[in-house]
Formats: sequence, C-alpha cells, structure tokens
Amino acid sequence: MGAGEGVIISVVAGAIKAATALIGASKIWIFIPTFIATFAYFHYDLFDPESRPIDQQNLRREYDFIVVGAGGAGAVIANRLTEVASWSVLLLEAGGHESEISDVPLLSLYLHKSKLDWKYRTQPSKTACQAMEDKRCCWTRGKVNNIFGLSF
Repeated sequence: MGAGEGVIISVVAGAIKAATALIGASKIWIFIPTFIATFAYFHYDLFDPESRPIDQQNLRREYDFIVVGAGGAGAVIANRLTEVASWSVLLLEAGGHESEISDVPLLSLYLHKSKLDWKYRTQPSKTACQAMEDKRCCWTRGKVNNIFGLSF
C-alpha cells in the first residue's frame, strides 16, 4: 500500500467515525456516498492516473513555437502548427486535467471557486454586487475550458 492510499484510508475511516457519532449509526448510509463524492471531487488528483506527466525524458530544450493557453484559440493554433512535421510545438496550459464533473456541462456550476477556477473578482461597484463582500462579484474564469460548459 502506498503513502497516498494510507492517507485516504485514514481520512475515510476518521470521517465515518465522526459521522457515526454526529448522526447515529442508523443514518450513516446517507453520509457515506456524499462523503465519497466530495472527497473524490476535492482530491481528484489522487485518483486520476493521468494527473502527472509520465514521460519527462522527451521534453526538449528548444521549440519552434510555444503556445500559451490551450483555450479555444490556443488549442486550434497548436494543432495547426503540428501539421508541419518538422516543427516542434509546446502547448502550455495552467489548468490540470479535467475531472469527471467538468466533463458534464450542467455540472460546471459546481466548479466555481474550485481549484479549476482563477477566482477573479470584479472591481467594487456602486450599482452591482451590492450584497457581496466589498461589493465585488465573483468573475469565474476557468483554468480548463469545461468550467464554462464548453467542450472541444
């Protein structure tokens, strides 16, 4: 068993004990699926086998083109540049791998203020965001495209 698996097991066991103490053993069946879904959402990188680059030996010291941002335009530009076999292209993206939640456009609302969001806020306004802290609204901008419900 790896160190990550040990941490997961201890966290799950502690949460089940705490839930049993709080809500009773008869209602624990309600808590377990909710806890597992929440844990998987916030610690998706522990479960995702593609979360880290596997082969770092093939990285080059120089590239012909570097495209920053794999949004709608960046991904298309990088793809077009790779059509010339002699050119080397590096595509940089700030966001990590998308989760299963980000793959479903309707569920993208759950990604606001998550680690896939830049967490920008608007400037204070006298006419908008009056109930918000400092009169500033959240301006969701995703590190992955699917946070907006877009799929490419």
